[in-house]
Amino acid sequence: MMRKLYDMATATEKTLCRTLVLSAALMAGCISGNGTGDTTDANVEAEDIAKTLTSWLEPYKSSLGIKAERDGDSIYVRGRFGALPSVFSTLDIVFLILVEEREVVCFAYLPTIVSEERRRAMIEFVFRGEWEYGISTASMVVEDDGRIRCQAWSPFESFVNQPKETQWRLMGAVVDKLWSFSEGVAAVSLGVDPDTAASEVKRIAAFEGLDEAVYLEKAADADTKTVIEKCFEKDAEISEEEADDEWLNKLSGNGSDVRVGIIRARFEEVARDIGGKYDLLPYTLIVREGMVWNVCNVPEECPEEMRDEVADLLMKMNYRLKYAQFGMDFETGKIWSHYSVPVSVIPAWDECPPSNLYGAFIKMKTVQSVAENSEVLHSVLGYDDAEPEGCGYRPDDYDPQDDSEE
Repeated sequence: MMRKLYDMATATEKTLCRTLVLSAALMAGCISGNGTGDTTDANVEAEDIAKTLTSWLEPYKSSLGIKAERDGDSIYVRGRFGALPSVFSTLDIVFLILVEEREVVCFAYLPTIVSEERRRAMIEFVFRGEWEYGISTASMVVEDDGRIRCQAWSPFESFVNQPKETQWRLMGAVVDKLWSFSEGVAAVSLGVDPDTAASEVKRIAAFEGLDEAVYLEKAADADTKTVIEKCFEKDAEISEEEADDEWLNKLSGNGSDVRVGIIRARFEEVARDIGGKYDLLPYTLIVREGMVWNVCNVPEECPEEMRDEVADLLMKMNYRLKYAQFGMDFETGKIWSHYSVPVSVIPAWDECPPSNLYGAFIKMKTVQSVAENSEVLHSVLGYDDAEPEGCGYRPDDYDPQDDSEE
């Protein structure tokens, strides 16, 4: 399956449009495996990363301390982050190191459970809040049992290539975003309208690396060129054009105080090669602050009267996904999948077989996610019957509510 997706990623893009917009500075899976096959090296890397993650948590640890333990091919590093100047004074955090896949996922939880009668309102708040917050390496999730988590992921390579940046992209982004949403979570739990609460979401950048962000923000031009050179064939059709997509500009921060590179491309014959309902899926690569995001929109917009039901389904999908999660704009009904990697981990185009697959993944993950879940989306919209795809990782064995001081 990995090889098939890699071949598709290197063969099926038809056209490419590039847009660069320059302005000032804003401070802020279903495919398994990505390693070289050397389990010994991966285990050594994983143990080193576990030590690094422990050092990240050390300055913020509570009286419960930090726990690291091995479970088969995974390593868990758990801690409690406190105290925050928020309505919730602490949050629980767990890093999941996936040795075989050479990936690290960071989950953080607010110490609360949303009542069943307020969960749909909370889901609406989270989707609306994500839209207000803008593009990020971290994603908010309302779990099936009412817990609120924020999560982000990073490949092993990033810990070597950009250790400081990885800390604020992984732990920093998760902590900041959960903190940014915390007041709204409390308000919606108590009955406040989700639209009103989402309008108050402000992007906090307390734990992100501001100095690194300044430097990386200035590199958007070079990073966009790098992405094009590494991800697309040299004879791909490239044209320069001004960005004219208001919706995409708002999501990406384009046109505000940030440098953003925008690359437009598309996949054809999706139904034949992946399955699902669509023959063609356009997507956009957004290059910003050393990262590249793929945003792939679902072709249909959700009717206003169905947005609560569709949002509930999308959140159930997101609960099962570690990345390539779904977003929804409650104002327009637009639905999209998003996936991101650091530009620094993308291999050279002519590296075959690839030592990593992130050059293929950045083009394929969201297309795959939209295609594989298109039938269930059509079902909810009244077209046919299907069940959602279950893939990715759920930190089900981690329950912060069970933590107690010894």
